[in-house]
Amino acid sequence: MSVFSWKNSFFLLVLVAWASTADAARKKAVKPLTNEQELAKAESAYDDYKYDRSITVLQSLLDKQPTDAKVRQRARLLLAFSYYFKRDELSAQAALKNLFRENVDYQVDREMHHPDLARFYDTEYRAYVSSLVLKPAEAQQLPQASSTTTIVAAPDQTSSVSIPREVEGRKTIGDDHPWVRIFPGGIGHFLNHDFVGGGIFLGLEVVLIGMNVTAAILRPTLRAGAVYRPPAVELQYVQNIGAIGAIVVAVVSIVDAFVWSPARGRKSLNAMPSTVDLGPLGAYNLVLSPILY
Repeated sequence: MSVFSWKNSFFLLVLVAWASTADAARKKAVKPLTNEQELAKAESAYDDYKYDRSITVLQSLLDKQPTDAKVRQRARLLLAFSYYFKRDELSAQAALKNLFRENVDYQVDREMHHPDLARFYDTEYRAYVSSLVLKPAEAQQLPQASSTTTIVAAPDQTSSVSIPREVEGRKTIGDDHPWVRIFPGGIGHFLNHDFVGGGIFLGLEVVLIGMNVTAAILRPTLRAGAVYRPPAVELQYVQNIGAIGAIVVAVVSIVDAFVWSPARGRKSLNAMPSTVDLGPLGAYNLVLSPILY
């Protein structure tokens, strides 16, 4: 009886040891997900409208502070958009603010997202950029800025933020090469990125020069010997008006290209795009003329 009990005990010990080894091997075989795999898992949940699941996975991923900036920034964007669709706008704004702190020039593929998201993103982007101010007391403590960036201090951060000059305002060809503004016919305006002004002056000069050339061609056909038949006098007036008007418009266009057009062109160049949703035709980004602002 004692032998039977000993054999039973030994068998049970072997069975327990084998089960423990198998369980340990199974756990060892299940490898943890990489950051990229977790991001893909969150994107899948986001695409399936499972925003609670997406938020949970993204929060867990960001808590691990992934070293890959692309993964980290993409996770912050999806987290903000997930909160937005959950109608938790405050959390969405906080997530976007964290994204802008890390990369203020982050680019969003607008064709991949709903136009409401693009509008929300643009609104928060403008608000964040406008909140970046340079305190006078800190100006002397900031390091020398390079030719490509400007250092500003954010009011809610203890450290400075480096912002590309594109955020401050891009320059036009006319800004980089002011001498090109001397060309009439709207050319200086086009190089200032002032397309409306350029179109107006170009149209006026084409009309006036056309008047002058047309009258100059038609007037000689009305001559009979030393006498001109009507309406030769009227054509002479039209020819003179066309010539003088073209000269006046050319001078005014050059003055405008140097004085007022640069500001209009910069405003147009740096204007935020307005998203127009055409339903089944898709969403498109339009920049309105500065005359319409």
